[in-house]
Amino acid sequence: MGGKRICVGKTFAEVLIKFTMPIIYHHFDFKLSNPEHHVNKPTVNINSTAPSVIPAKLILRNRVLIK
Repeated sequence: MGGKRICVGKTFAEVLIKFTMPIIYHHFDFKLSNPEHHVNKPTVNINSTAPSVIPAKLILRNRVLIK
């Protein structure tokens, strides 16, 4: 939806996520917590109102050293 009265924060949030997600993917590896999910890939339904929960671990990949 759009129009004259569209939420100003919507555009800001879309831009913010486009800049934030690559930074997260650069610094972390994602590993599935449940070993069964490596064999049987979990399904995610993006059209459902119920949240899809897939447990994962974040593993630090690139550490930035600030001196």
